Amino acid sequence: MASDFHRASFTRAFKEVYGVDGVIEDVPFHGKTDSDIAMSVLKHHGLKEDEVLTEFEEFKKVIKAVFKKIIKPDDVDVYIGVRELLSGLSRRDALLGLATGNLEEIGIEKLKAGGLDHYFRFGGFGDDCTDRVHLIRSATEKAEKEYGYKRNGEVYMIGDTPLDVIAGKKEGVKVLGVATGHYDMETLKKAGADYVLKDFSNKEEVLKVLGME
Repeated sequence: MASDFHRASFTRAFKEVYGVDGVIEDVPFHGKTDSDIAMSVLKHHGLKEDEVLTEFEEFKKVIKAVFKKIIKPDDVDVYIGVRELLSGLSRRDALLGLATGNLEEIGIEKLKAGGLDHYFRFGGFGDDCTDRVHLIRSATEKAEKEYGYKRNGEVYMIGDTPLDVIAGKKEGVKVLGVATGHYDMETLKKAGADYVLKDFSNKEEVLKVLGME
C-alpha cells in the first residue's frame, strides 16, 4: 500500500508540475509502478500521453525531492517478522534484491527509514520500466552482471498483490504471496502464487518455503 507520505508526494508533484489536483486514488494503483500510476492519474485528468512525457522528468525530480523532505523513520512501519527474516536470509548468504514499482530513490529512502537498506544489494525499480515483469528481469540482470548470479539457480519473489504474482510467474520465478497488504491469501493463490502465507511472523515457516531452513 502507498504510505501517506508517498501519497502526499504524488499530490504535490501533480499540482506543481502539471497544475492538476490529482491523487493516486483516482485510479486503481495497487501493484503498479510509480511511473504507471502517475501516467494513469494524469490521463484520468485529461492530459494526453505526449503532454505528460514532456514534463515527466521534472515530475520525477519533484516527487523524489518532496518525498525525501517529508519522510521520517517514525512514519515507516516494518511488518512483524521482516527484520528477523532478512537477518536469517543474510546469515544464509542469500542474495537479496528488490523489485519495486517505486522510483529508485524513493524505494531506497523507504528502506533506509525502516533500517533495512543494508540487506539489499541490487534491485529493479520504477525508473527502469513501467511493467512489473521487466522490473524483475531488470533486478535479475543486475544480479547476473554485478554478483555472478546464474539464472539456473532457485529464484523466489515475495509479493503482496496479484500483479506481483502474475509478473513473477511470467518471468519464470517461484512466487511467495504474503497477505500483508490489500489482498487476502485466497486472492493471491488464485493469481497463481506457488506458496501463500498470511504474514512474516513465523520466520522458520518462511525460510522453509524459500528452501533455506
